[in-house]
Amino acid sequence: MKIKYSTLLVLLVTAISFLVSSCTKNNDEHSDLVNCPFVYDANTEDGFIVDDERALMEECFANKLIDANEIKNNLIGEWQLIGYGNGWIGSVSQPCCSLTFTETEMVFDYEDRFFDTLTIHSWEIETIIINTSQSFKHRLQTSPNLDVWLGLGTFCDQYIYNDATPSDGNMYLFEKVQ
Repeated sequence: MKIKYSTLLVLLVTAISFLVSSCTKNNDEHSDLVNCPFVYDANTEDGFIVDDERALMEECFANKLIDANEIKNNLIGEWQLIGYGNGWIGSVSQPCCSLTFTETEMVFDYEDRFFDTLTIHSWEIETIIINTSQSFKHRLQTSPNLDVWLGLGTFCDQYIYNDATPSDGNMYLFEKVQ
């Protein structure tokens, strides 16, 4: 009987080791363009939206894409987080984040002080009617939901963003890098 329990224990430890190693983030499979080692800085002001970030968001909003198919086609490629704002406090280090879109999948690579993940999602552009006058907007919808709420809903040729800081959320501004 000891041999059977020993064999079972070895198999169980091997299976657990395999599962843990398969869940480990593997940046080697991710694009070489994204090289964003997260560095925590307690004295940073990354969480404050600076004038350059605000200007990019205003320009993007003024030239936003309004056709869902055009947005979807434009998203295909790799996007790097280049701007960040924190709705609660400004002394928060900017996360490292990239989004890589194919026609059917999105790779979400994210790291901040408390969270580090690389996940794959299906995605679509959802059109939402926002009032009775039939105004609409688009937003990125993923399945399963992202572990970090980005709320991306403003899309232009080179940038995508969401600014939820007026309601104590965060701002994420991405630039297309490929």
